[in-house]
Amino acid sequence: MRGQILQLATFVELEADADANGAVLIDGRVGTIYSCNSTAAVLVSEIAKGVELEKLDEVLARQFDVSPDRAIRDTRQFIDALNSAGVLELIEPAA
Repeated sequence: MRGQILQLATFVELEADADANGAVLIDGRVGTIYSCNSTAAVLVSEIAKGVELEKLDEVLARQFDVSPDRAIRDTRQFIDALNSAGVLELIEPAA
């Protein structure tokens, strides 16, 4: 995934949670709703803009004051979950 841009699939909507401490992802294909806690909401907001995986690691480490190793591990687990749910797209960088 190095150098690839992560973004939400075109059929996925991101909406702020009513209490402003999280977010929800809505899979428009089937209507599935995924609830995101505040940490996931920060990462999903970055992904919605289109972001490199390594940048997500940095955002997580900086914003939540976790070690780089922990940020990498947690980010990879989160990305794997988004991939499994089919709501993430990986875009190859332009040559």
